[in-house]
Amino acid sequence: MLYLAGVYPSRATIQALNRTEPVPNIQVKPKERKLRSIYRTVITILSLYFYISIPFVILALLLVVGIAFYIFLSIGTIPIQLGLILIIMLFGSLIAIVRSVFSRVKNIPPGRQLSRIDAPELWKLVEDIAHKLQIRPVDAIYINPWPSIAVNENGSILQKLRGQGKRNLILGMSVLPELTQGQLSAILAHEYGHFSNQDTAGGDLAHQVYASLYQMAQRLIQARVTQIFNPVWLFVLGYQRLFLRVTLGASRLQEVLADRYAARTYGSQNFIDGLKSVIRQTIAFPIQANYEVNQAFGANRPVYNLYNLPAEENLKEEIEKQFQEAMDRVTSPYNSHPATKERIALVERLQAPYSPMQENRQPALHLFPNYDALQLEMTGILMKNVKK
Repeated sequence: MLYLAGVYPSRATIQALNRTEPVPNIQVKPKERKLRSIYRTVITILSLYFYISIPFVILALLLVVGIAFYIFLSIGTIPIQLGLILIIMLFGSLIAIVRSVFSRVKNIPPGRQLSRIDAPELWKLVEDIAHKLQIRPVDAIYINPWPSIAVNENGSILQKLRGQGKRNLILGMSVLPELTQGQLSAILAHEYGHFSNQDTAGGDLAHQVYASLYQMAQRLIQARVTQIFNPVWLFVLGYQRLFLRVTLGASRLQEVLADRYAARTYGSQNFIDGLKSVIRQTIAFPIQANYEVNQAFGANRPVYNLYNLPAEENLKEEIEKQFQEAMDRVTSPYNSHPATKERIALVERLQAPYSPMQENRQPALHLFPNYDALQLEMTGILMKNVKK
């Protein structure tokens, strides 16, 4: 029943988005609001059902082991090897359940925090975008070495629903070199759209459940108790697929609604160009950085700056191939974002008006007064991970 309840809004979302007509504002429509409400209810029930299921999973595990030993006693012999496997499966599975269910997700800083002194122009841009969207600006900006731009929110669920949580913007240095300030503004407007739609407000329980499922799977694998007759392993595999199918459907709807904020505020073309740039850098940076690190190690020379590398001719073909594959892919039920070509098509249909920020072709890196030093710092962090 929960699976069917989760599949329905996923299909209804695609149908609703395909019928989207150009609108003069960025408000969530009644149909979209209803879908969000259904998603939130189903995900909450699904998350609670996970914890309700745990005692029954343990009972099923005890029954499997108990019935097996009852059969052994009935036939008058106990296969030593199979008996040991069952005992290891029993205790390994119980330990995995207890440690996973009662563990908590650690709140790890998403990078190095940037103060207003570190990047005053960036802070001004971020707050101008919030003012334009008429929502509360972020409380902290973090920079890290990775190729992504995201937001999150710290605090209790009640604080988040009241708009009182601590809002964080996370910038990945890897995507910034190829972005203009106009494109970055559109991308940031998309991220602010998540705050406006309260996408960051109710996901704590779901996030904890997914973390517990992931940890449980890892611990079962480490304990080597992933037998096909282990009910705990079967539960993890089945529930994870069900959980992802529902929650990722909600995530895709959130992304499309946030795209609307970006396009309506800073123009469709700014957002489309920014989105393509982020995707290309997400592909290109690991390829180029890996090549440079291997070349440096081979020549016994240091690596200075992984974010200002010359374009290697022998890498261009592979980068272009992977980029085209990313642009051509279709949406899977297990994708957190709609396919790029579908997002672009929906944004183009909005017919978003011209924005003056489309003329802002200044590099996004110029928002950082010391971006050279910042790139060297992020390179140093990456190289520490490589050496580990």
